[in-house]
Amino acid sequence: MTSLRNLYEFLELSPSQFTRLCKRNILDNPFATENIDYIIVRQTEERPNPNPTYDYKLTSDFAKQLSMAYNNARLIAKPECNWLSANNK
Repeated sequence: MTSLRNLYEFLELSPSQFTRLCKRNILDNPFATENIDYIIVRQTEERPNPNPTYDYKLTSDFAKQLSMAYNNARLIAKPECNWLSANNK
């Protein structure tokens, strides 16, 4: 498993579009199933926040599908991206 934030950083997508990516590719995706393809994780913070931060733990298969959707050449060029080929645990 990997987090959506890690995948997002790896794909070098625009930091200002993270929320849009979450909504379009995770929450509104008819092919993504919560607790099967991803798990929503609330980030813990030292102080109470009225707008909590969430991250998404993705299975390696689902992370691979999202990566291929962005047709990112880095996936082909970087064999050390073992989280794409790792078994789901």
